[in-house]
Amino acid sequence: MLVETLNPAQSNPMNTLHLSSVTKTSHNYVQVEVPKANSVAVVVGEDWTQLEVKGGAGSAWEGEVNMERRWGRELKVALCANFGTVKASYSTLLEYSL
Repeated sequence: MLVETLNPAQSNPMNTLHLSSVTKTSHNYVQVEVPKANSVAVVVGEDWTQLEVKGGAGSAWEGEVNMERRWGRELKVALCANFGTVKASYSTLLEYSL
């Protein structure tokens, strides 16, 4: 499944959020573009997987999410990002059902 969400308030393609390669396997590779984020995480239940920034602009993030313990137990997965100075404060950008 491929999920692509565009920010309707912005026509700039750099403000596009891409989530790719989400399939029902034990490990899923996630690649997203979240401009101006300080950190980005995928949350499944209570498990947080911090993504790593790729590239110099700080907008491309990627990582591998372990879903093995959660398939059939959790109903939703969320993509969250931190944009402020409080490191523990994250906003939910995208939430989808498993």
